[in-house]
Amino acid sequence: MVPAWLILSLCGADNVSLPLAGPDPGNARSATTYNWFPGWPTLRIPLKPGDSIAHADVDLLCPRWQGTFRKEINMAADVPGKAQMIAIWLLRAVLGLTFLTVGAAKVSGTAHSVEYFAAIGWGQWFRYLTGVLDISGATLLFVPRWTCYGAGVLAFSVGLATLISLTLLHGNTLWGGSEMTAVPLLFTLLAATLAWLTRPHRVR
Repeated sequence: MVPAWLILSLCGADNVSLPLAGPDPGNARSATTYNWFPGWPTLRIPLKPGDSIAHADVDLLCPRWQGTFRKEINMAADVPGKAQMIAIWLLRAVLGLTFLTVGAAKVSGTAHSVEYFAAIGWGQWFRYLTGVLDISGATLLFVPRWTCYGAGVLAFSVGLATLISLTLLHGNTLWGGSEMTAVPLLFTLLAATLAWLTRPHRVR
């Protein structure tokens, strides 16, 4: 829930209208008016039954602060539960440590990465590029505000590796085996899942 004092302090208008749950359960758009403090702006909050302000479509009648308030609503919305937070941190740890290791191996040319990229045939510049992407994406995972974007970078990088295994390396006796497709595909799905779990909420 977004505290009333935040709404009232951000708005210089006389009225603030927010879609929220109304007094009549049978009316999805019914409204209730609250006067939190004498002389303060009126807070009018209708809503769908069972909904809350964090999930409402915000319509503020104070244009000066609309962008700021929407930012606060986005930060307050969809707060993950305990199980979801555990899943997010497990994915951060697994993906972060894995791709920091993989990225470092690519950049340093160890763990047969030179031979792998030679088999692709695009040159060693591609090894350095994907190595930097892996390290950058893995680092962003541990910054909560940027986790979604880091996971997106990793999903793109390892997803491309999956596609290469299915096309350019298909039939290669050393690099085209089923495990060379299954492993990057698994990590693509894990990275995409983390990106979805940590996606920024947007109030429309």
